[in-house]
Amino acid sequence: MPRGGRRTTDRPGKYPPVLVAESYDGVRRTCARYLDRLHFQVAEASDGEQALRQIAAQPPLLVLAELNLPSMPAPRLAQWLSQSWRTRQIPVIVLAGGDLDPSDTSVSEDLRGVVAGVLVKPFTLS
Repeated sequence: MPRGGRRTTDRPGKYPPVLVAESYDGVRRTCARYLDRLHFQVAEASDGEQALRQIAAQPPLLVLAELNLPSMPAPRLAQWLSQSWRTRQIPVIVLAGGDLDPSDTSVSEDLRGVVAGVLVKPFTLS
């Protein structure tokens, strides 16, 4: 996707919707502001239930979700999305804490094949 989130197939004036599902206000709002500056249409959720409501109301083209999101961890959210034809194409990028150990096989097995990628916090916005 080019800078600004616009694709040639997008209608003029419309930007791709993105959902930022993160329980920490600082991280969620910072990501949302940055994506908004790049002209994405951003929705926010502070837990898994809010994320599901946001997705049902307006399915985004991308979900950024905290690994241990309250009420529905990111791997479970990604599995839920994959069960519906309407949401199965939505990629999920996990926002994981800096204490994530890449050699921990239980975590990597939960994420492998379910999510599109992992960003380890703290990460640069660019």
